[in-house]
Amino acid sequence: MNKLLFTDIDGTLTNGKGKISEKNIKVINRLADKGVKTVLCTGRNITKALPVAKELNINLPMVCIDGILLYDVLNKKTIHGMLMENSEAKEIINIAEKFGVFAEASNGYKYYKHIHSKEQIKFDFFNAHTPLGYLKSYLGGIRYFGSYKELKKISGGYYQVTIGCDKNIKHEIIEEIKSKGFENIDIRDNLWDGYIFLNRKGADKSRGIDILCKEFEISPDETVAIGDDLNDLGMLKFCGTGVAMGNAADIVKKSADFITLTNDENGFALACERFFDI
Repeated sequence: MNKLLFTDIDGTLTNGKGKISEKNIKVINRLADKGVKTVLCTGRNITKALPVAKELNINLPMVCIDGILLYDVLNKKTIHGMLMENSEAKEIINIAEKFGVFAEASNGYKYYKHIHSKEQIKFDFFNAHTPLGYLKSYLGGIRYFGSYKELKKISGGYYQVTIGCDKNIKHEIIEEIKSKGFENIDIRDNLWDGYIFLNRKGADKSRGIDILCKEFEISPDETVAIGDDLNDLGMLKFCGTGVAMGNAADIVKKSADFITLTNDENGFALACERFFDI
């Protein structure tokens, strides 16, 4: 019997308009009534993930920024975080400055961005770059800096540094980063085209799931994971049952035990009803 659900947010819980359907909300409530725990596992930072937890009345720890940190919702604090060394994060920002590319740093709560030229706005695609878009971004914990220097002065430490660049220089930037000999840094460049994500080695959604399974004393075999993107691969493989959304990338579907309907067809709800018998 499955006892624990781990779910992605964007493209999984949310539909194409970024909203959570009433059916998905009702299914999560039914899971709670049955005693099934639901954990949010997301690439979002804490600030952007918390409203979802509130909307769904989920008080369990959240797995944020692809497993780089866990956030204790009840006690309002970061737990099991994987901070980068400040010197390494700042050196990566120096490399971004050398190439004059889009750079972003996260301290877990906020994303701090430097868009070096107008053409780099394309790497900030979550913002419509309208007055309303900037307001939504601000409320979601996004701040814009006018220089790389400011990125090297953020408070709270660095959980992740992200570079956005054109394909013709991506390999060169990666080689420059590798030349620094960082032993504890993972370079992820296959999640989204044009992006390089840099964080401590070992960060993955499955890391957070493993920690929580042990804390809840629930076997991974009794868990279900639902997701749609490449950053969900680890958790789909780790959990007893991995479910890919109908809108998922092909590689994600191939790694799943079951493929449900799309996020615009309440595929999340369908999967929950099937694997938790509700």
